[in-house]
Amino acid sequence: MNILEWKDLYFYDYNLCRLAAINQRWNDGQEFSMLSRPRPTSALLFLKDCYVEYLLPNGCTLSFASGSLLYLPQGCRYRVKFFAGKGQSAVTQLIEFELRDTKGQPFVCSNGIMPLIADKIGSFEQTIDEMIFCYEQLYCSFSTFKSALYGLLSRVAMCYQEQAIYSKKYFSIVPAIRHLANNPYGDIDIPSLAKLCHVSESCFRNLFKQYSGKTPSRYCLDNRIQKAKQLLENGFYSVGEVALMVGFKDAGYFTKVFKKETGVLPGHYCNR
Repeated sequence: MNILEWKDLYFYDYNLCRLAAINQRWNDGQEFSMLSRPRPTSALLFLKDCYVEYLLPNGCTLSFASGSLLYLPQGCRYRVKFFAGKGQSAVTQLIEFELRDTKGQPFVCSNGIMPLIADKIGSFEQTIDEMIFCYEQLYCSFSTFKSALYGLLSRVAMCYQEQAIYSKKYFSIVPAIRHLANNPYGDIDIPSLAKLCHVSESCFRNLFKQYSGKTPSRYCLDNRIQKAKQLLENGFYSVGEVALMVGFKDAGYFTKVFKKETGVLPGHYCNR
C-alpha cells in the first residue's frame, strides 16, 4: 500500500470512506489482538484515561501515555493491552476511516503505529469528543462528521508541515517555501529562489528535493494540476478560465500538459 507522509497530506486531494466512531471502555489489563489479521481500516485512537502497550509481530513493544493521540495505519498488526488511568476502566476513543486517493486507491500515512503531535491550539480532545457525539446521534449528519474529520486530519498534517519547515535541516529554504505557498501558480525561477534563501542553486535544489520529495518545478506543476482538477470538477469554469487560474497563459499548452499528466483532456475530465 502506498505511504504518504503526514506533512504532504495537507496539500493532497483525497477522499474519506468507511467511517465510524466510538467511545470504548476496557477492563484494567484487558487485551485486544489483531496479530492474526491486518487492520481493515486506518484509525485515530485517543487515550482519554488510560495508557497502553502494543506488541508488534516482530516482538517489539510500544508504550503510550494517557492523553496520546495514536495513528493506527490500515494493514498493521498488533496486540494491545489497556491499563486504567484515574478511573477503574481504561477509556479510549476510536475514529475509523480509510484514506483513498482520487483514483480510489487506499493509502496510509505511515507503515506503523505512531503517536501524533498536538497542534498549537492544544490537544485534539475537544474535537474528538464533538465528532463522536455527532456520530452517535440517532440522525447522524455524516457530512458534518466527515467535514470534522477532514479538519482534524488537516490540523495534524499542518503540524508536520510546520515541523518539517522549521527543522534545522530545512530552515535555510523557509523563505522559498513560503514564497511558493503564497504564489502557487507563478513562474518558477530557481536562481531567484536560491538568492532569496542565500544559498547556491544546487544547494537549494537538493534541500527542496529532500523536503518535498520533488523538484521545485515538479512540486509546483503537481499543485497546479491538482487545483485544476478541483476547478474542473466544480463545473463552473471553462478550460480557458481554469488554465488562467492555475497560471497557464495559453489554454492549448495547458490542455497538452493536463493530458500528459492525467491521461485525459481537461474538457473530458469530469466525464470519466
